[in-house]
Amino acid sequence: MYPIENRQVWQDKANTLRAPYWDWAKTAVPPDEVISKQTLCIETPDGISPEFPNPLLFYKFNPMPKSISETEWGKFPTTVRHPDKVTGATDVECLRRYVGFVRLATCCVV
Repeated sequence: MYPIENRQVWQDKANTLRAPYWDWAKTAVPPDEVISKQTLCIETPDGISPEFPNPLLFYKFNPMPKSISETEWGKFPTTVRHPDKVTGATDVECLRRYVGFVRLATCCVV
């Protein structure tokens, strides 16, 4: 338990906390909200749903770590998922096929 003098502050914060997730064990292919949507409507505790840039889509390196910048991955200023070999952009359809195939292959191993 929190000390009585801070308890209400922490309880208020807990009531407004939002943490996105998906059940990857049930559905291995990430939902569009994770791999392709540029913006998301996020419902706030007061019931409104403003649109925000999607915080799950990628992480922008700032600054780019030297351990990454000096490798083949240094050409990407953000994280990418299953990058296209030509453009470097996330190849969403290929990612869906690949993750679905891997899940099918591992589920069927006897």
